[in-house]
This record gives sequence, C-alpha cells and structure tokens, in this order.
Amino acid sequence: MSKIGRNDPCPCGSGKKYKKCCADIFSPAQPGENLAREANQKLVQAMAGQQFQSEQDMQVFLDHKVRQLNEAPQVELGGFSPTQMHTLLYAPTAEQTLFKWRSHAGESANGSLESAAIIAIFHAFKSFALKSKIKATAAGYLPTALVRHVQTQVQDHIDRNSFLSLVRTFKKEDDFRELHKAKIIFELAGLLRQQKGYFLLTKKALQISDYDLFQLLFTTYFEKFNWGYEDGYPEASFFQQTIWYSLVKLQRLDGNQVSCVKFSEELISTFAEVAEEFEDSTYSTRQSSAAAAYHTRMLERFWLFFGLIEIRGKYNKRMMQSTPLLKKLWDFS
Repeated sequence: MSKIGRNDPCPCGSGKKYKKCCADIFSPAQPGENLAREANQKLVQAMAGQQFQSEQDMQVFLDHKVRQLNEAPQVELGGFSPTQMHTLLYAPTAEQTLFKWRSHAGESANGSLESAAIIAIFHAFKSFALKSKIKATAAGYLPTALVRHVQTQVQDHIDRNSFLSLVRTFKKEDDFRELHKAKIIFELAGLLRQQKGYFLLTKKALQISDYDLFQLLFTTYFEKFNWGYEDGYPEASFFQQTIWYSLVKLQRLDGNQVSCVKFSEELISTFAEVAEEFEDSTYSTRQSSAAAAYHTRMLERFWLFFGLIEIRGKYNKRMMQSTPLLKKLWDFS
C-alpha cells in the first residue's frame, strides 16, 4: 500500500484528514524518530479497510497492533525490538529481561576473576595493606612502595594487554593509570577511605567475596565513575546508558571475534544522535570520533579492564572477543 499523505482521508474511517486524526498516534522523538514514523505508517496501513463498530473496538485493534510492533525485532535497533531496547536503556538492572546476574556464580566464577585487571589490582592492594600501613604522600597520592608492589602483582596483565598503561616502570601513582583509576573506583564503592594521612581499607573490603567484589566494582564503574575522565572527548554520557545493550550485543557474538571498529561503528549507527555531540575535523567525521570515543570508554577502559574481552591487533585492525567470564557472571536469554 502506498504511503499515507497527511492531507489524505484517514483510513480509520473517521472522515477527518490523516494529519488531524491518526498521524500522531505515535509521538516521534529522538532517539528513534524515523522508526516511530515508520511504525506510525504501518499502523495506519493496517487500519485501512477495517470496519469498527465503536471507538472501543478501534482502540482494541490499535492496542493489539501497537504491541505487535513493539515486540517485533528492528534492524535499525540492532536486531532488538522497541520494547527490548527501551528496557535495556532505561530499566533498572533488577528489571532487565534479556540477562540477569547469576545468583550462584560465586563458586564457578571466583577462580576466573583474577583475569580481570581491576580484581588483580584490588588483591595486590589488599595484600599490601594487610602487611603495612599505606601512608599517603604529601600530595595525597599512594606511596611508591604500594605502586611498585601492585605493578609486580599485575605485570602479566600489563604485558598481555597493550591498551593498559604504556609506561613500564611505575614510580608514582600518576604513572600507573589503571591503579589511579582503580583507587578512585574503590573509594566510590566504599572499599577505601583516607583518614589522618593514611589510606585504609574498610571492613567491607576485608570481608567481601571476589564475586560480590566484581559485581560491586562493575556497578560502581558504570553508575558512578566519570567515563570521560581525562580522555579529551565530549561528555557523551549516553554511552553509559548503553551498557546493557552493548553487553547483550557482545554476548550474541558467542565468543566469535569481531572488529573493534565495526562493533563501535554499529553502535553509533544505531544511536546516531550521540554523534551530534562531536564535531567534524580535518581528519575525522563526527561519527568516526564518536565511535573512537565509544571504543576507548567501553571496550578498552571498561570491558578490557574488567576481563570481559580480549583485544588483539593494532590500530584499525584490532579484533576483540568475549572471555569465558562473561557467561560465568550473567545468564542471557
């Protein structure tokens, strides 16, 4: 059926022009404005030729069709339905339907959690704190002895993941980017505090299991940590809102390798409005800059840091794949 013009008679049979009747059943708004318009057209076309005995009958028909449209997978939404997309982006973690934290994952996951750099850093931090006091420097930073101890304990992570700190000999906290970031996250999570010139682990930090620790740090990172910290990109806070959408997309790769560039560009294509926060430059389009920012924030500084992916290759040839830890921590439907 041809597209309904706004001045055409509304196919619902009201006798009004389409623009005065059913054109606004959906209220298109970013994000997804084009998809909403398309859904509106599909709905009106479905009504064409229908005979309704009452407004109530028409409403029942509309409600049924709207549910069908909302539950149908859409290419523009990365293969998710509008309902699934809305849940992934806006619903609290406890109300997510496509995945859930595994309630009994502790025993099976604990032995694997050292593969996450942030967990290895916490263990090194804790082992040092149990042997000696952590006295802050005059500027309030971690002491050199702790910095070197942590480096010794997590050197394999640094060697294996070239996207972690480029410096190879750490003398102070500022040299060790991952330790500095971890310290901030530990404080935000209530695991570390400063008192009278010393860094002290809290009671919770001393008693927490590795599985509960991972869940706490993961949640703290995506809810409280500033993702744009020292990366030079625009704020683009929407990236943090895509965490569950991105995680389910990662799981659907089923452990297969994918280009980091492709994965990042597909997200920007799905959420095109986020690129509006970036600017075109001599060397890059705003879309490319947005994809690069997503790559840095989600793939390198979050997922890699938490041991959920491995990244191999250089520059635009980088490939990533999920680690076994992903399925040990979450159940996906």
